[in-house]
Amino acid sequence: MPSFQQFLTVIWLVAALPLFGQTARTPFSAFGIGQPFTQALIHNQGMGGTGVAQPQYWFVNNQNPALLAFNYYTVFAAAMSAESVTVRADTVSNTNSGSNLSYLVAAFPVKPRRWTTSVGIMPFTRVNYRFLYYESLLDINNNPIDTIAIRESGLGGFNQVYWSNG
Repeated sequence: MPSFQQFLTVIWLVAALPLFGQTARTPFSAFGIGQPFTQALIHNQGMGGTGVAQPQYWFVNNQNPALLAFNYYTVFAAAMSAESVTVRADTVSNTNSGSNLSYLVAAFPVKPRRWTTSVGIMPFTRVNYRFLYYESLLDINNNPIDTIAIRESGLGGFNQVYWSNG
């Protein structure tokens, strides 16, 4: 029989799935595959993305899988990120904000103090932009006929699933 905590975890996961790709709109995500997300977990981000030699039994270290052997307990980690982006030009300013699920990660000791496996999902890049600009329609003699509004938009990105052992 599932416990109440397991039930809440499943409800939270189902509710969080539509949040992928909803971070703030920025024109810089329009190029290539989008803006990259950091691959570090929150305890590594707090130290500038390092995590090469920090064995802890209560944190998952996805920076160095060899340190997973120090995870004596089953560990689950989830995080959300939020941002606000302001883009300014000489006469115009635009501010957008949003949030996104940063990662879902779990580590399970297969053989305690010897072997731990970890699985997780996290965004790799994000695309979220919308442009509106105007262009003049010209006749055959390059005289303006009319002005048209052009809208370009993109939303999405790549997610990654990983599995590591240590």
